[in-house]
Amino acid sequence: MNSKRIRIFALGVVLALMFSGVAAPLFVRPAAAVAPTSLSDLHGPYVDTIIGEVITGEDQEALALLSNEIDMIGEQMDPQYVNELLADSDIKMFSTDRLGYGLTILPCDQYPWNYTEFRQAFAYTLDKEEGVQDIWYGYASAQDSIIPSSQPTWTYEDDLPDHYYTQDLTKAFARMLDAGFVNDSHAATYEGDTHSWWWRGPHNETLEVEFWASTESGIALAYGDLIAQNLRDMHVKAKPVSVSFNTWLPMMANHTLTDPVFLGNSLPTDPDWIYYELHSDWITEDWYNAASFSNATMDALLEQMLVESNLTKLEEIVDKVQLIAWQECPWVLVYMNKILSFARDDDWTGHINSKGEGTFEYWGRVKTAPKLGGAEDPDGDGFGGILRINLPTDIDSRNYLTTTSGYSDDILGVVYESLVRQDPYSLEDVPGLAWNWTVALNEATNMTEITLDLFNNVTWHDGEVFDANDVNFTVYYLRDNGGHNWA
Repeated sequence: MNSKRIRIFALGVVLALMFSGVAAPLFVRPAAAVAPTSLSDLHGPYVDTIIGEVITGEDQEALALLSNEIDMIGEQMDPQYVNELLADSDIKMFSTDRLGYGLTILPCDQYPWNYTEFRQAFAYTLDKEEGVQDIWYGYASAQDSIIPSSQPTWTYEDDLPDHYYTQDLTKAFARMLDAGFVNDSHAATYEGDTHSWWWRGPHNETLEVEFWASTESGIALAYGDLIAQNLRDMHVKAKPVSVSFNTWLPMMANHTLTDPVFLGNSLPTDPDWIYYELHSDWITEDWYNAASFSNATMDALLEQMLVESNLTKLEEIVDKVQLIAWQECPWVLVYMNKILSFARDDDWTGHINSKGEGTFEYWGRVKTAPKLGGAEDPDGDGFGGILRINLPTDIDSRNYLTTTSGYSDDILGVVYESLVRQDPYSLEDVPGLAWNWTVALNEATNMTEITLDLFNNVTWHDGEVFDANDVNFTVYYLRDNGGHNWA
């Protein structure tokens, strides 16, 4: 047995990983492809080629699918196109609750967002229900808690003492007055709205804000308009700004973004991610705590959350964390939506609708197969063909260790394999490059040891054999080069 052991020291927790090249049964390509029915069917991919074409604008994406220029829309689709797309009998829609939401990240270190009361006033001003109906056509629900309702084990949504679902200008005005914001007593028209007065800052400074949204998303742009309009309803001068995703993402990552941004966020199923997003230790670190939020009580709870082993106590801690986030508003949640995916099934079958992700996630691409004897399967064995998908924007990097774009991950995820995958239906861990693993406490060293047994019939793209040394190299590389926020 060729095995290696490494130890990683992070956040005060010691973790020992052992990788072994134990022999395992080979997966044999079947004589003919079949539609996968359970996670025990680990065959795939079935296609010869996946082509991603950059098509900007959801109207153009819909047109490309309708005209059979692509076989699958490679992102969450704007619901305004549902009826138009489903009018084509060769197009199917797949729906799943998103394990995430749309949100606004507020720069807590920048005026006026450095006033907690102003962030709270904004939360009371935003009409989430209006967005659910007018922008999502009902394919979403209002959301307040930072762990979404689609994760019932952890969410505190239904237990919050109040909700920011509908606009409440009375409460919003009260929070502004509590913070000392003042009435300028001057009638003026701003962005088409006229009021007899507008707010100024607590020290009589100018109050004018911008909200950024991605040019690539019609939903994002619509929310940019709605958010700015709601703020103007509250007598705050506000306007939306459309900025390319690949422009604002690195700015948010390195804390140079001084205005709030609207974005979508998909989340892991465990709550430990909150530590990196809202603990003050990460304010100066790239890709973490984009809101620059600092709260001593939150910090203490998050530190306790990482080490708590009692499940009941852990749930209580996570509830308190969500309550503080709701009160302090570093993030103002907007909605939890349905993921709406669209794909042609005239030449394709076996589409996988991954829970919380849709059909364009990893499993949807490697499990989709040409129909037996169809246009993409002339030899009749259920393999082959070219699966054409669209990309809403070009990927920012071909290097998995440098990109943090979900659009890049959609492509790179079918190029590079991981040690473990998630089952698309249960979200349980299933084999990737590792066919087995065990987790145990080494009482002698007081370390948690994770042992992974690797498949012995795996090669790199150039034919070189994959083994435990490659995994060790990757882990040490990440350790020695500052890590990666997906690793």
